[in-house]
Amino acid sequence: LVSTSGVTHATPAAYASHVLDRGWDNQIMEQMVYNDIDVVFGGGKRHLLPGSGCPNEVSGGRRSDCENLLDELIARGYTWVDNRDEMLAATAAPVWGLFASSHMKADIDNQYYGTGEPTLAEMTEKAIDLLSGLGGEFLLMVEGSQVDWAGHANDPIHMVTDMKAFDDAVAVAKDQADALGNVVLHVFPDHNTGAL
Repeated sequence: LVSTSGVTHATPAAYASHVLDRGWDNQIMEQMVYNDIDVVFGGGKRHLLPGSGCPNEVSGGRRSDCENLLDELIARGYTWVDNRDEMLAATAAPVWGLFASSHMKADIDNQYYGTGEPTLAEMTEKAIDLLSGLGGEFLLMVEGSQVDWAGHANDPIHMVTDMKAFDDAVAVAKDQADALGNVVLHVFPDHNTGAL
């Protein structure tokens, strides 16, 4: 799963969990951790960490059950990365990388404010590289989450830059799909919002 939102957001969550309400981020995250997903890149680290009132509270954590799911991932043999350089250096799945406490930065903000977050294209390329290294078939879901959000905000600069970032990710996926062969690549737009 690759997403510029928190990975517990609706689209990535639909590929890895089953809950009654899309706002149940902690339950979604717990299911994702225990569902043996080979590669997860995006935002949402706060839903891995114990929150306020927990004896083992981690600053910024939001889990009320006090479970530290980051520790659980590491115990389960995952490589944990939390910045672009660590992600690019990862050599084998399984890997989790959550690069923001909540959602990742808009592409325009990431490129100008040097947050250390990888681009959508970089996450896509690394995910395909790691998954193809496992041998066999795989499914990768990549979401350029914030194109939709820019429409809701009527923010054309955010929309154009995040659409370009998504286009770059599609180009990377197509190049790698062509190199791998026997690959089906589907690209779907999100719903139109804000008349943009």
